[in-house]
Amino acid sequence: GRIAGPLAGVIGALVLMAIGLSVIWKSLKELGYVKAASFSGAPAARRQEQSILASDTFGSLLLLGGSVSLDALSVGFGLGALQVDLWLTVITMGVIAGLMTLTGLLCGRILNRTFGRWAEMIGGVILVAVGLKLLFV
Repeated sequence: GRIAGPLAGVIGALVLMAIGLSVIWKSLKELGYVKAASFSGAPAARRQEQSILASDTFGSLLLLGGSVSLDALSVGFGLGALQVDLWLTVITMGVIAGLMTLTGLLCGRILNRTFGRWAEMIGGVILVAVGLKLLFV
């Protein structure tokens, strides 16, 4: 737990920051602050845009969920060493994580309604900030 815990936290933080930076970059392109690179073939350009870090793909949701769960993995190592009740712990943490995710999604919708086109960039900044917090705190 002492070895895997800090490593899992660092990996999770770096993935969150990468996703956040990808979202910020995409927002800057959509807002017209950055010109998109032009490719000679349209299919190649579409393939280039389909990144695992794109904020609207199933793969990015899996990557985001996995990166956030790496932090929970390190907590699980510690709790496993203390031999806490397995099912009570899993159910409690699952319910709390689900409620926190639901709260974040609802806040994201409010953010979208309030800030419109800038909401996605603000969300990316929040992801980078959470990643930095996990990395340095």
